[in-house]
Amino acid sequence: MTEKELAIIKEITEYLQRAYNHEKIDELLEEYIKSSFGTSTNEFRNNASLKYYVDEQGCTNRASTFRLWFSIERFFTTNFSASEESAQLALIEQQILEVFAWENGTKDSGTQILPLQIANPTFIKNVYLSNNEKLITLFKKYLPEPRAHIFSGFTVPLTVMEKEKQTTTVIKRFLATHKRKESPVEDVVLKVQRSFRATKRRKEEDHRLHKRWPEQNSSILQREANEPYRPKCEDKALSDRLMIAADKVKLFSTVRHLTSTTAIESIFNDCLYGRRTLLQFYLPFRPAALHWGDQEEGDGNAICLGANVIDQRSTQGLELLFDLDKISKDNPCVFYKQRDFGLELIKTREVESPNFKFYFSHTENYGKPDGYSSMEVRANGNTPNPNSWVKNLQPIASAQIMNSLLLSYNIPKMHQILTLNFFRFIDVLDSKNKAKEIYANLNQLDNDELVNVLQQIGINMTDTMEFNFYGAHKINFSSLLKIQQGFYI
Repeated sequence: MTEKELAIIKEITEYLQRAYNHEKIDELLEEYIKSSFGTSTNEFRNNASLKYYVDEQGCTNRASTFRLWFSIERFFTTNFSASEESAQLALIEQQILEVFAWENGTKDSGTQILPLQIANPTFIKNVYLSNNEKLITLFKKYLPEPRAHIFSGFTVPLTVMEKEKQTTTVIKRFLATHKRKESPVEDVVLKVQRSFRATKRRKEEDHRLHKRWPEQNSSILQREANEPYRPKCEDKALSDRLMIAADKVKLFSTVRHLTSTTAIESIFNDCLYGRRTLLQFYLPFRPAALHWGDQEEGDGNAICLGANVIDQRSTQGLELLFDLDKISKDNPCVFYKQRDFGLELIKTREVESPNFKFYFSHTENYGKPDGYSSMEVRANGNTPNPNSWVKNLQPIASAQIMNSLLLSYNIPKMHQILTLNFFRFIDVLDSKNKAKEIYANLNQLDNDELVNVLQQIGINMTDTMEFNFYGAHKINFSSLLKIQQGFYI
């Protein structure tokens, strides 16, 4: 066995004897399987302790990846007959599907992303550098063909070179078609790409809504979310005043994106990419705050920015600060959310006017159903103990709203929509008397006071808001205001 193989077996033997933490073993194995296929020794692959350890991992994505790797190794290191080779390829295909099974979204709804365990530049590079057409053809069924950039330092495989030539031909035809256009070619390309991505995003959104809320009309849900909400108070004149006042609210003028120092050159030379696109292009990245709940909400290919609080799991070292109006101009791929649905911020907000105060929270997840956001109206400004499993502040009233009503594409009306969404909750409070009281207090205010109160409401309602691009975003440097050390708040 090689030195690396001996080190792995040594760690596994000690683990089996003392059952200590297996993270070091997994790290060693994950590093080891980055080697070119067909380079492991028979003694290592057939080691009883190694086989027992991998089997012990059971149904995990890591174990599925190890088993796939072992099968590929056997494919290259065993003299199979034709029928045995076919059987081994069938086993490899089955194990590819097992790895994919851990990403249980669907393509139509945009919730499926490629499994990072095999959709990474090292693994796919080894597949293509093997020059085994049968294995390459098998992987083409499930993973995109790589681009030439991942083969830096190696001879680019013929199948990849041919694909690059075809792509170059298409680009040359496009340039020839648009060379007489008045607009620069890059502007034309960006417009076409953004239109395509926006259409794709809307189709995925429709599938997600239909799957999650089959009893609802997805078109009506999207239309409602993309229009400023009209408060359903009894006094129509007050509802009109609230609509007019909300139109005067401006909640923020900048948004920011957190990234790493190692990614900044690629971002400036190329694009910002969503997770699914990064995986499809086999681009290296450091996973941030995306989890399965975010994928279910359609963030699997989103580039997330925020105006205020950003999930601390996204902290990577650098913050890019953008001008809101410039970064959102003429871009149909932009969408925004009232709050980061995956981030729980335990906080009581205060809204104050000359005649009254009220308190609420809308970013806590205690007891809310999946796919909903909740609001509690509270008696005072105290905040629940975040370390307590038991709710220690009883709300005066509470309400729940489908997350789909808190996601919108309407950029011109963004501030009005984000402010008036407060009343979506108020109108379905489980205490009608509390809703009437809030409206009655608002009705006492003059027009300027009403704008001031709605400004406070809007700022509080957007303290974890998300401003997102779908798929990819080419930075217009006129929109970039500042690059600084990044913090999540």
